[in-house]
Amino acid sequence: MLSLLDIPSGVLAVMIATVEAARMRMEQRR
Repeated sequence: MLSLLDIPSGVLAVMIATVEAARMRMEQRR
């Protein structure tokens, strides 16, 4: 597993956005 320091801020932001989108989709399925 890569450390957060090795991940560029831009890539980290994209990952967070993807997780947030996935959470919204899960909530909509309810």
